[in-house]
Formats: sequence, structure tokens, C-alpha cells
Amino acid sequence: MDIDELSTEIERMSDEDVFDLMAALEQASNADGNRTDTDIVARIALVETEIDSRFPGQLLAPFKHWKLTGNSSVALFQRSFVNTKFGKETL
Repeated sequence: MDIDELSTEIERMSDEDVFDLMAALEQASNADGNRTDTDIVARIALVETEIDSRFPGQLLAPFKHWKLTGNSSVALFQRSFVNTKFGKETL
């Protein structure tokens, strides 16, 4: 899937799928010789932007929590709370 297709598909992904994708991209970027791969870097930036749009003002905290616990339920609660607090639609 190229970057344009990913930018369309990512909006339809569940939070869990987005976090899985970010974890896979982190592994790929840490592999020998991939640190500066522009395609991987662009994909990481796209996923970071998507996470930020889903969890405003939390940077990558929901993803980091998911990595530590394997559970996105707290992230979902945080998004719901933030969206309610700032008058946006909830989940």
C-alpha cells in the first residue's frame, strides 16, 4: 500500500489497528539501515498525525500506554473524555 492509499485507509482503522501499525513502523525503522528510510519516516509521521487527531493534546501517550499494556481501553476513555470536555462528538 502506498502512502496515499494509507492516508485514506488509516481513517477507517480502529485505534488498535493504528497502534499495531505504529508498532510495526517503529520496528521497521529500528531495523538495520532503515533509520533514514523516507517512506518509513513518512508513514510514521502520517500515523502520528492520525493518533493526534484521535487523541487531541495527548501526543503519543495513548500509543505508549497501549504498548505497555496491550490495551487501548484507557485510550478510548481518554478520547471520549477529551471530546466531551471540548464539545466534540464522542466515539
